[in-house]
Amino acid sequence: GDRMRTVRALRAAAAASSSLPAEYRAQVVEKRWRELVQKLQQQAPSSSQAGSKFYCLSMFPYPSGVLHMGHVRVYTISDCVARFQRLSGKMVIHPMGWDAFGLPAENAAIERNVLPDAWTRRNTAKMKEQLNSLGFCFDWEREIATCDPSYYKWTQWIFCRLFEHGLAYQKEGSVNWDPVDNTVLANEQVDGEGRSWRSGAVVEQRRLRQWYLRITEYAETLEHRLDGLAWPKNVKDMQRNWIGSSRGSYLEFPLVGQSGKRLQVFTTRAETVEGVSFLAVSAGHELLDCAAFSAQKQALEKSNDLTAGFDTGLRALNNTTGEEVPVFAANYVLADYGTGAVMGVPAHNEMDRQFAEVHGLPFKLVVSVNGDGEELDTMASTSRFAGLTCSAARAQVEASAETNGYGRHAVQFHLRDWLVSRQRYWGTPIPIVHCSSCGPVCVPDEQLPVELPPVDASGFTGRGPSVLAQLSDWCNVPCPSCGSPAKRETDTMDTFVDSAWYYLRYLDPKNNAAPCGVDKAKGLPVDLYIGGVEHAILHLLYARFIGSFLHTIGITPEPEPFKQLLTQGMVHGQTYQSSVNGKFLKPDEIAECEGKTVELATGLPVTTSWAKMSKSKYNGVDPEEIVATFGADTARLFVLFKAPPDAVLDWDTNAIQGVSRWLQRLWALALETRTASQHTVNVDDSALRLATHTAIKAVTHAFSTTHAFNVAVAELMKLSNTLRAHPQKNSPCFFESVRTLLVLLSPMAPHIASELWEGLQSLPLYRLPFRPQDPILMQSWPAVDEDALCADTFEIGLQVDGKHRGSIPLPSRLRGHPRDIEVAVLATDLGRKWVPDPTKITKVVIPPKGHIVSIVLSS
Repeated sequence: GDRMRTVRALRAAAAASSSLPAEYRAQVVEKRWRELVQKLQQQAPSSSQAGSKFYCLSMFPYPSGVLHMGHVRVYTISDCVARFQRLSGKMVIHPMGWDAFGLPAENAAIERNVLPDAWTRRNTAKMKEQLNSLGFCFDWEREIATCDPSYYKWTQWIFCRLFEHGLAYQKEGSVNWDPVDNTVLANEQVDGEGRSWRSGAVVEQRRLRQWYLRITEYAETLEHRLDGLAWPKNVKDMQRNWIGSSRGSYLEFPLVGQSGKRLQVFTTRAETVEGVSFLAVSAGHELLDCAAFSAQKQALEKSNDLTAGFDTGLRALNNTTGEEVPVFAANYVLADYGTGAVMGVPAHNEMDRQFAEVHGLPFKLVVSVNGDGEELDTMASTSRFAGLTCSAARAQVEASAETNGYGRHAVQFHLRDWLVSRQRYWGTPIPIVHCSSCGPVCVPDEQLPVELPPVDASGFTGRGPSVLAQLSDWCNVPCPSCGSPAKRETDTMDTFVDSAWYYLRYLDPKNNAAPCGVDKAKGLPVDLYIGGVEHAILHLLYARFIGSFLHTIGITPEPEPFKQLLTQGMVHGQTYQSSVNGKFLKPDEIAECEGKTVELATGLPVTTSWAKMSKSKYNGVDPEEIVATFGADTARLFVLFKAPPDAVLDWDTNAIQGVSRWLQRLWALALETRTASQHTVNVDDSALRLATHTAIKAVTHAFSTTHAFNVAVAELMKLSNTLRAHPQKNSPCFFESVRTLLVLLSPMAPHIASELWEGLQSLPLYRLPFRPQDPILMQSWPAVDEDALCADTFEIGLQVDGKHRGSIPLPSRLRGHPRDIEVAVLATDLGRKWVPDPTKITKVVIPPKGHIVSIVLSS
């Protein structure tokens, strides 16, 4: 079967590796091992051999058709972790798929006059080939694409369950409209400058009837559970701030002459209720939903002036003071925060003050202030709570309001419900049928998926009305509930809905009866999730919400989908700009001249900087070119070594050559080891064992705990230097150290590690339980020998007349005995070489830690 074919291929590769050529040629080695490396990693140990599971997941890509260096970085990290966990005996889950729906694919297809499906399928095939060229060990048996009906059937099923639980609903409201992509955006998809996160267009406000998911029902839970997540603090802070809990009060003000109607406000400062001089509602408040306010309301919605507003003519009663106050409509009041109404306290709130000054409203001081006008934590003498602290006064107001039935303590959240409607074709159809009698009705489970209908590429422009709305045969269907003529929902879902549960489908991708079987779902939570910090609010928050809901309905065993999060930094490229007009310059528009980079057209020096790689800045690096030039192993090692995973990586093609040279030296070391004759005398290898097990400990810690892969690579470079300098390259301990180095290297550079392992197969074993007859990717991760870390010797440097002359191993018993150290150093070969006549010594300095001997000789 597959295993026998893999064994035969391994033997062929081993035979080819048995005679290592004199020079390392990455392309030759990687061509021989690429397919075999992937097959070996997919042969998981049997359940009787394996330990616990480890679910390693990297965020799946949008299939643009072109792999960029950001992809290379994130997937190299996940691949290394997955390989390490396999070598450590874990049952590893390491899947890959495609975030295939959405506007980018639709817009790209329109530009090329093809359909999104064809464009997407072609790109996924290309990117899969690119991923494989880098030696990534993804389990392609678990491959998914969000645009496959077999996948989005269950996205629709989840939507139906949300609808049944009252968590999916439709309402009309003011929405963010992207005029370039012709679709609605969620609040989280609009940046701080009011632009679309995708197209960059200035977002407009429109009123449309849209579908929302009631994420606010889980706001308190999502905020509370952040404390238990092993996530970076900055990511948890971003989510906590976005959820934005505010503790305060709901207070009600009866509307005068309105027969029992009350206006409810939310405030975090109930103690200032005596200072209320007006109430203000947003332009979208239900109080203004009548013809009398129509013209003024429309004018207010178009205004950008935060102090704009109008007196509604209504009056409300302040239950605390018994005074009547006017009710205004105000532009500065947010419709989707609190109740969409606030109490105006001009003396103690800046926006209230600005509004009151414009509209001639009175001020009343109720909290004490100092001579500079800064508030103190005591109530003013004009307040009935004079002398109390603000918090004590607030508690009394809240207690009175609750006792008398006009208020209560409450927690309000900044988080708004998730707007998921999109007016585009390439997305998951919302599985709702609109019936004039029954209202919105979910498509029955047995009729799922509601598939996207085929469309004609020639008429597919992305402009004008929704494509789906124009397909009458698809739209017009009988109501699933009463059978009357009805219409399908023509909006599709935000692609963040597709990616909010994909981690679950990977565990059971071929299940036709459920999104995931109960037993398979026990693979959750994801042990390590890897992706960009830019997804901290959008994707990660939505995935936590859907994960919590799926746990509520019994689909998943845990409410939180991701136990630990690793956010990798961006990859920046060197960028050149004209000093004349600031234009970004292509590589062929610059040249080196007398040590400076100049613009060819002007001869003037250019402005050089590092920036996120992009086509517009001409600073991108093609991963295929890097692999073709240096090899996949070199590319992988460089992105791991150049910077810690959470830091920005400045790509430097010149620096990658340093990693390439190290692999050449490693190859030469293996050749030297292979040709060394085995000796039969005993050699003191304690220093070598110390160096080897120090590396094992450091690399293991980097892979399992800190994920400081740059430290892991540095430790292996250090060990290889120790091995190259070791005088005895033919002892069993030396052979074992070389083997250990290769096993520690194999998660990061699997091809060269496999080649050298097979080339050194005939070397004898020593202490570690390696199995030379098995491939390196099926070995066990070496364990640290703590005894080896207790060195019998220590290294001390020799400095003569201010110049470092080398290092000398000395017995540990000499540490702390300066005179004995001096005698021992002078008795060594190195000591005799540089101090042939001890009578010329004028001074010897040995610091307390004893790391160096500094000797000064007479002239």
